[in-house]
Amino acid sequence: FKVRIPFPWLDSFVMRFQSGLGLFKEKPKMALLLTGLLFLSTITTGLGLYLSFTALGFNPELSLILLMECLVSLMTIVSLTPANLGIREGGIVSLAALLGISAGQSLSASILSRFGSMLVHFILGIIFSYLLFGRIFATPEKEFLK
Repeated sequence: FKVRIPFPWLDSFVMRFQSGLGLFKEKPKMALLLTGLLFLSTITTGLGLYLSFTALGFNPELSLILLMECLVSLMTIVSLTPANLGIREGGIVSLAALLGISAGQSLSASILSRFGSMLVHFILGIIFSYLLFGRIFATPEKEFLK
């Protein structure tokens, strides 16, 4: 069904969202794969945050950190800053305060987690760039120009 939304930008967003849901309906295996990857990404990021807390000498419960990561992931669905820089950290500090973890501890752990995440992305970027561009530049000119 079509509901008239008075704001054109919001109407466009809703239309694209509905179109995307239609793709999941058409390809349920793709939806399952993407859901699994999202779950794996959230668990991996949560484990990174847990390791950040433990590396700094704090000992929070793993289940609480994973719950906190799920909530922070929900908070950062809409990107307000590039890579949600500061938004994610603020969410972690706020949620950690509810768990009784001090702001200093949680901010330190969230910054360490961000640094670790950036380091992993940087290293993987170099590896995959080499693999991609190595194949492109290794191709003989005759075949590359065809």
